[in-house]
Amino acid sequence: IDSNQPEVFQTEDRANQWIAFEFRDMKMKVTSYTLQSYYNGKPNFANPKNWILEGSDDGREWVEMDRHEDCPDLNNKNAIQNYKIKGDFKEFKYIRVKQIGKNWANKDQLTLSKVELFGDLYEN
Repeated sequence: IDSNQPEVFQTEDRANQWIAFEFRDMKMKVTSYTLQSYYNGKPNFANPKNWILEGSDDGREWVEMDRHEDCPDLNNKNAIQNYKIKGDFKEFKYIRVKQIGKNWANKDQLTLSKVELFGDLYEN
């Protein structure tokens, strides 16, 4: 998700919501990622609070690469934060951000204005 125009990605208000990216003929080894909260939000809005970053080769079995619980980093309007991957994980065809608990509004919606993935791409 990235645009010159303000945009927002928001899921339904149900547990374990996520957004995934498929690299088709490529795989990505993620070294860090950036998330941005809702551009028009405010503190204690539907900002991310509990999430994991996962990778998969088939879209069914997932490997957790990063976890944040009760994380205050994105609890503000247009907050941007980069997170480094602390382990040595292989490259994956699918990468997803999955909400694993309530957001700062105590709801299950995953709400993001931007997701950026950094790392290396490999031919599949």
